[in-house]
Amino acid sequence: MRDGLSRFGVKVTHVDLRDPDNLREAISEQTRIVYFETPANPNMRLVDIVAVSAVAKQAGALTVVDNTYASPLLTRPIELGADF
Repeated sequence: MRDGLSRFGVKVTHVDLRDPDNLREAISEQTRIVYFETPANPNMRLVDIVAVSAVAKQAGALTVVDNTYASPLLTRPIELGADF
């Protein structure tokens, strides 16, 4: 992601979102989107969608969750506070 998007002037910062405090430390007024996958492929690590979405909203950023692995049958990110 970092290499592909940087060609368009987008700065990507990788953050371990298993602990929402990591996002609190990394997020800035320039942050527009917090994007993550949960459970993450291939390690199956989980991210607290409610907590991360709350941190993002507080900073004025949108939350985008890649829910491919869990599917809407098991996890509904929008119901948990994600924007997309």
